[in-house]
Amino acid sequence: ADSDDQGGLCSQSSSSWAFVSALSPPSFSSSSSSSASCVVAQRYLERPALWEGRKLQYRVYAVFKPRGECFLYAGAMRQVCASPYDEQSSFGRRDACVTNVAANAGEPGFVAEAPLEAWDTAEPARYAKVAALIASLAAAAAPFLLPGSSG
Repeated sequence: ADSDDQGGLCSQSSSSWAFVSALSPPSFSSSSSSSASCVVAQRYLERPALWEGRKLQYRVYAVFKPRGECFLYAGAMRQVCASPYDEQSSFGRRDACVTNVAANAGEPGFVAEAPLEAWDTAEPARYAKVAALIASLAAAAAPFLLPGSSG
């Protein structure tokens, strides 16, 4: 089992699923000083991961359970942009910045998403980073997954 600096633990199992456990879920306060709330859904990465020069994302599969438990599938789907990424000129260009398969299907240079059956062994460093992020997400989601939780 490998521990990460964000309080998560990822241990390999004998199947295609790895158990990801949140060791110390954060505490949440039900009172708020403001009636407004802000949510950041996604931050733009200035230096994205690249595959053969194209911006890359992984579609991962996880099952979340109450109390911060989560199982992360060892496989993933690799999705890439239709055009190569260039830090100087790609910002705002859908073909070079958006990895969504449906958005890219009609573009010249389209690359279909590809399954990575054993992503955990094919790219262990990237898989470990994602496992740590999923553990953090499991910790944050734990209070909302408990029976009777109103979120």
